[in-house]
Amino acid sequence: MRCYFAYTWRDEDIKISIFLQYLKEKIEDYTEGEISVIYDKKDFKFGDNFENKEKLIYESDCIVIFFSSKYKERVETQTDKNGVCREYKKILKVKEIERAGIIPVIIDGDENSAVTNEFKKNVAAKIDISDIFKKDKNIKKKYEAIVEKLLRRIIRETKLANKKKKNLPGSKESMMEELFGESKARPNKKIPSECMYETDAYRGVMSQTTRYIIGRKGSGKTTFFDLLENFDVDEFEKRFKVLKPLKAEEINLEHVYAVLTSYKEDLTIFPIEKRLQLFWEIYTYIYAVFVVCLEEESFNIDVDDERYPVFEEAGIFLRDKLRIEKLAQDNCSEAIFTSAIETYGEFFGVQIVEDAQLESFLASLVANFHIDNVMKKYFGAVRYEKIRKAIVKCKKNILIALDGFDTLSDKFRSDTIHIYLNSDDKKKQEIGRKRLKFEGLFFRSMFNVFEKLYGINRGIMKNVSFCIIVPQDKIDQVKKYDRDFTKYNFASLSWDAIDLLKMLVIRLEYIFGIKDRENYDVCERFEYIMKKHFESIPLELEVKPGARECKMDLFLYILRLSFWRPRDIIKNFYQIYTVYKNNEKKGAVVETNTLKDVLYNRANEIIEEDFYYEYRTVITNISEIMDAFKGKNIVLEMDEIYAILDKQTFETAMLRDFKNPKSKFMLLYELGAVGFYCDQKVQNSENVRCKYCFNYNEGLEPLNLLNSDKIFEKGCIKAVINPIFVRKLSLKYNTRDIIENYSWDYLFRNHTRKAAIKRI
Repeated sequence: MRCYFAYTWRDEDIKISIFLQYLKEKIEDYTEGEISVIYDKKDFKFGDNFENKEKLIYESDCIVIFFSSKYKERVETQTDKNGVCREYKKILKVKEIERAGIIPVIIDGDENSAVTNEFKKNVAAKIDISDIFKKDKNIKKKYEAIVEKLLRRIIRETKLANKKKKNLPGSKESMMEELFGESKARPNKKIPSECMYETDAYRGVMSQTTRYIIGRKGSGKTTFFDLLENFDVDEFEKRFKVLKPLKAEEINLEHVYAVLTSYKEDLTIFPIEKRLQLFWEIYTYIYAVFVVCLEEESFNIDVDDERYPVFEEAGIFLRDKLRIEKLAQDNCSEAIFTSAIETYGEFFGVQIVEDAQLESFLASLVANFHIDNVMKKYFGAVRYEKIRKAIVKCKKNILIALDGFDTLSDKFRSDTIHIYLNSDDKKKQEIGRKRLKFEGLFFRSMFNVFEKLYGINRGIMKNVSFCIIVPQDKIDQVKKYDRDFTKYNFASLSWDAIDLLKMLVIRLEYIFGIKDRENYDVCERFEYIMKKHFESIPLELEVKPGARECKMDLFLYILRLSFWRPRDIIKNFYQIYTVYKNNEKKGAVVETNTLKDVLYNRANEIIEEDFYYEYRTVITNISEIMDAFKGKNIVLEMDEIYAILDKQTFETAMLRDFKNPKSKFMLLYELGAVGFYCDQKVQNSENVRCKYCFNYNEGLEPLNLLNSDKIFEKGCIKAVINPIFVRKLSLKYNTRDIIENYSWDYLFRNHTRKAAIKRI
């Protein structure tokens, strides 16, 4: 991030130079170099082309203009030979396109004598540069608060502007690389807000009608927080405090189990469910205070705010308690969990008993088992009361944001199954059953506590919102213990074909500067882009299922070699782009086989690098299981696929039973590896909307067909292996259909009814 200081060199008083250097050092020190400050006398060297150097204005996130009567006079001379005038014109261009935050500061004179008309209404500070320093060049006490407030505003606006920053367009080639190329080449690049796709899940979290997001792997769970914070920066800033998602994988479930199941003699007084509830409350309360303190550490609270000293003191205390130097550092997730579980152990093991009254021991134990009592011990009663009162006055919400549940409890579950449940020792088996129940209750209690806290309209929880991103298998565990599961109001991050096409089109329109086409059909928009900017790429590909020649739309073919995930589509289109660039000089239309070859090569990478790699946490031998289909027909009778799966062992720590082929097939269907073919008779009788059903286009509903004896009626229902595996597994194409060559009419209807499809 960069901040640019603008002033006039004709301010000959050495104090202006000393003051700017003071501000520069403070800003860079406060932000540990995250923000760099540029001003000419410090950063422009003798012999530099000052006109070129002034272009750094366009690259800056924030510009601070130090106004004086001399500065205004030089601006009004209106000559390009005048450096101040040239610089000011560039600043006005930046202001016009809202490219950076601009902060006016008066160092001499007043609004009328020193400030230009464009900036009179937004003066941040008035400082008499001739009077600001003591003899030892330290800031006079009467200016300390003003300068501190100015520093915090500069830092805050620089960071905010950086979030909103719209990069000036580079070459089309560089933008294609940025938005479609390998992410390894752009690890710190943010997707421009114009290229973000506004999902239902985003709208739900912003309005808090949805607090829990479910997504399969590759559905965009990890980038959802980026969308949440940066799609509409102003709207997010208006509603929420600073966003700091915690990584759920830093929660050590073995540690939680050991601490919460100790003191077995007290289980009748405090059952496991009640203990888990208190743990989650401690975790959430610490997290909420952490966010507010991080807000102060991030310079988002003014020094003249009456709550500032409370949050500053709380931040100092919390950094010490969490054993971290900065609340913004990467290991805060682990620190908050460790502090929460240690606090629980200390409270439950010592303090709750010490505070109990002898004459009503049991009753007082139960009464003391309350989150406010824990927090008073944690922060100190006086400090906690100050924090609570200060947070109540907050206008913006604290967003409790958790992600990274994919691997949480995997080792705990694996040890439970292999060490305990599979043991011949009955005592170990009993421990295993208790551990499985504990794991399910762990997640169930989390949702219950979050719902309870969301409904509180007082104290620290008065302004709390939630965004919890969880994978499907964790939801399955909750279902086992909570029949009233639908009350949590989940949203899915599933993508249908039209979503994916819109995502693709939005990025391409941004790259090629195409505007005002939102009201056009998305297929027309895609066709327009391809014809105008990829003229040698055919919009239809020739495909030969059997001896029959067919045509297939280009996008549908891109879609076909994917798991209907954004990253798959982006990778596939990038292959189209590379083919186009390689063919650009030839001018001839690219042949179908060339496109098919590069897309199948990319499909193999998607399978290996994404599908196999990611799902090994669900099924450790997923690649070996899929290899069992090598050389098989792409369409199989149900008894054929059952026979293949019957011989396969599913190595998994999931709680479900995978001993029979039906359960194995169901899991592969959920992962998108296999699907159904349904003939017209079944479509009519079972209300199936499409003859080729996969989880990503028809959701889980088709799995109900497995409960009917009709499934083995030959020719009615068959198993289909996802065509992305065709070359990887050398599958035989034993159908005259192009599998997944869906009609656009079906895809648009599917998009309309997306909310009703049960995909989770």
